[in-house]
Amino acid sequence: IQVFCLVVLALSFSGCKTAQFDKQPPFTLVTANYNYWSGGQPGVGGTKVTIEYNTKNSVEFDSIYFQKKVVKVALQQAEGKMYVVGFFNKERSNEVVGQIDTKTKESVDPFQLAPNDAVLSYRSKGKTKYFKVVNLKEVSPAMNQ
Repeated sequence: IQVFCLVVLALSFSGCKTAQFDKQPPFTLVTANYNYWSGGQPGVGGTKVTIEYNTKNSVEFDSIYFQKKVVKVALQQAEGKMYVVGFFNKERSNEVVGQIDTKTKESVDPFQLAPNDAVLSYRSKGKTKYFKVVNLKEVSPAMNQ
């Protein structure tokens, strides 16, 4: 079931190339950062993306796309602050999004993003929308909530 959901999600993102990014989302971005983490065993690790936001509106955050991968987000609250968090596990190769270039055999980025940019997918008023988050800062794991 999880693989099926990721395939459906990947296909929905692959069609987003022509989608317009929402320039006035129903939330305010406060901070956006990422860090690389590793577990206690070899090969265990990944990337954690944390986006702090404020909103007075009803927003249903769904997924985050970062460095050619996509995951469902988790919502967290700490010290009165609200966060959208994406955990990208480097062992899950089925998270890769995009199409394969037939000449180079490389994955093609459906959004054409810089390495430190992300796309946040959310639903507002019954419609799926996309917000481009630019220039995420790389931080140490201790600084990332």
